[in-house]
Amino acid sequence: MSSDELQLSSIHSEFGKKPPVVWGCVLSKDDKTYVFEPEDDFLEHLLELWTICLGAETKDETNVVAAELRQTQGKPITIASLRPSVLPMINVNGLEFSTPVTFTLKSGSGPVYISGIHISLVDDGEDETQEDLF
Repeated sequence: MSSDELQLSSIHSEFGKKPPVVWGCVLSKDDKTYVFEPEDDFLEHLLELWTICLGAETKDETNVVAAELRQTQGKPITIASLRPSVLPMINVNGLEFSTPVTFTLKSGSGPVYISGIHISLVDDGEDETQEDLF
């Protein structure tokens, strides 16, 4: 079993019975915005990002990526500022968002690739007690 399979298996058992799904999107001069909003199935959905990177054909310009969430009240937060000659890729493992989330290419022409995992949290019917949390 590879380390990726082990990681996905532990995420799967930790977060419920619905399997996590690998996710990704591309932002470019033609598609500057991507909205991730899963179906309304009464589950809590999390989007955990892994990497944000530039494509090989990206011009040597700064590409700024922002995320907007319900909690930011319409004010996007910058999550990456990449330039091919300086920093073409970042690992953002653990950067987690509640959905819906809107990604926007604030400057630059991309392409910028964002990857991560979509986790659906399933309520297994057991209430956690204070003892379970520690």
